[in-house]
Amino acid sequence: MANLTLACPGCNLHKGSRIAAVDTLTGQSVPLFHPILQEWSAHFRLSGYQIEGLSAVGRATIEALNLNHPRRQRIREVEEAFGLFPPAQ
Repeated sequence: MANLTLACPGCNLHKGSRIAAVDTLTGQSVPLFHPILQEWSAHFRLSGYQIEGLSAVGRATIEALNLNHPRRQRIREVEEAFGLFPPAQ
């Protein structure tokens, strides 16, 4: 049950059954970001249409879920045109 959380289909396909990933800075295995138990702003920030990791958890999650894939960045750009990006805090 610890691996259950809401995710978009793309993120869910990348995540699979993983609950941890490797931090790109330290090389250490760390838990993936848990959107129900953790605060987004403690682990991530937006820089244009890219998401930057502020912590080991953030960096590992970005890499594991491929959050900065060019297609995802393009989606954020289009969402901005409709007033949907950046998301409300």
